[in-house]
Amino acid sequence: MSTQLDSLINANKGTIAYRNNTNQDITDDINDQIEIKETRLENLEVSLRKQFANLEVLLSSLQAQMDYLGAQLNSLPSLYMASK
Repeated sequence: MSTQLDSLINANKGTIAYRNNTNQDITDDINDQIEIKETRLENLEVSLRKQFANLEVLLSSLQAQMDYLGAQLNSLPSLYMASK
């Protein structure tokens, strides 16, 4: 009985120590995967924020062009009437 108990609770080579080490290895692997995924998500967020900022600039430019073209089209009738 003493031998069996020793094989279970031995701090260096016992079953419990082996399972604790295995569980710790699994936990470490999961933590590593979490860190990798968090880094990927942070990089994706930075990329999406840059794209959004670029789209905002483009949208502003297109809005300015639309306003200019609208003003030009609105002035066409007055130019046509002035030439008669």
